[in-house]
Amino acid sequence: MTTPIFFSTPHWGVSGVNIFLANVVTGLNERGFNAHILTSGSPGLEQGMPRDDRLPVIEFKPRWYHNQIQAWQQIATFLCNQQPCIFVPGFDWFFTWMSASLPAEVDLVSILHSDEPIYYDMARRLHPFTTRTVTVSDAIAQQVLVEQPDAAARLSSIPYGVPCPDTVKPRLPVTDRPLRLIYPGRIVQYQKRIFDIPPIFDRLAARGVAATLTVVGSGSDEAAFRVAAQSHLDQGTITIRPPMRNTEVRQLLREHDGFLLPSEFEGLPIALLDAMSEGCVPVVSDIRSGVPQVIRDGENGFRVPIGGLDMFAHRIEQLANDLTLRHTMAHQAHHTVLHEGYTLDDMCDRYAALFEEVIALRA
Repeated sequence: MTTPIFFSTPHWGVSGVNIFLANVVTGLNERGFNAHILTSGSPGLEQGMPRDDRLPVIEFKPRWYHNQIQAWQQIATFLCNQQPCIFVPGFDWFFTWMSASLPAEVDLVSILHSDEPIYYDMARRLHPFTTRTVTVSDAIAQQVLVEQPDAAARLSSIPYGVPCPDTVKPRLPVTDRPLRLIYPGRIVQYQKRIFDIPPIFDRLAARGVAATLTVVGSGSDEAAFRVAAQSHLDQGTITIRPPMRNTEVRQLLREHDGFLLPSEFEGLPIALLDAMSEGCVPVVSDIRSGVPQVIRDGENGFRVPIGGLDMFAHRIEQLANDLTLRHTMAHQAHHTVLHEGYTLDDMCDRYAALFEEVIALRA
C-alpha cells in the first residue's frame, strides 16, 4: 500500500491513545501499509511517555500546543503536500477542527476515543467531511447513531487490541505477602478520579486487608495526590513510579495481582486490556463505555459503581482473601482478550480492512 496514512497527536504524553497509535501504526506497517505519526514532541505540562525510536514519527517544531492556529496551518500544509493521503486525528479533538478545510484528496478517518461530550460534538461537526468514523466501543457507536442515524453507513466499531501471551504467568500465593495492585495511567482527577484511591486504601487498612498499589504515570494532579496519599506513601502501601514504555508496564503487570481503575468515564481503557491479557484481575468503575463490553462482573473482573469506595475496598478484600477466586478470574480475564477479539492482531486486521476500503474508494 503506497497511500500514506498520518495519525496525529499534539504531544507524546502519558495517554492510552498514544499507546494505541504506536500499536496500530506498527501493526499496519507490518501489513504493508505506509503509516506515520505526526507530533510535536513531548508535552510541556506533563512528563512525556518514552517512545520507541523505531516508530515512524514526523516531528514538527515548535510544539503545536504553544500556538494552535500555527499548528493547524502547519499540519494542513503538510497534508496538502502529501495528497492523496489519509488523515487520522489521533488525540482527542485537538486537530479535528481544521479537518473541514482539507482538500477532498485527503480522506478523513475520525476516531472517537472516549465517551465524552466533546467527541460526540466532534462527530456531529465533522460528519459531512469524514470518509469513515470509528468508535472504540459499541456504547459510543450506539450513542453516535442516537444523535446521527444517517451515520450508520460510514460508522465502524473497532475496539482496541493489545499484545496477549498464550498463557498467564502464575503468581505466588498471597500467604506471606500483600495483594499487589497496580494503576498505570495519568495522575489526574478529571476522568480518572485519582483522589478516590487514598480513601479506598484507608478502608482497606481499617479492614485489616494487606494490599499495596503501584501507580505508574504522571499528571497535573500528581503533587496534590502525593499530599492526599502521604500516609500510604510513608508506609509503602502506595508507591509512584514515573511513566515508562508500554513493554515495561506489561512486565510490571505480570508481577501484580489486580488492576485498579476508579475512572468516571472512558472509551475502552487500553490499560484494562493490558492488565487482563497478563492475568491481572480488574477492579474497575462500572462506566457506560468499554468496561461492560469486556468485564463480566464476578467472572473476569469486578465492576464497581463510580465513586463506590466501600465496594472497591470490599472487592479488593475478596481478591486478597480468596486465592482460588483470584486464580479463576485471572484466567478468565486473559481468555477474554485472547479469544474474544481484543488482541493486537485483531485490532490491526480490522484497521487494515478499513483502510483498504478507504483506499479502494479512490481507485
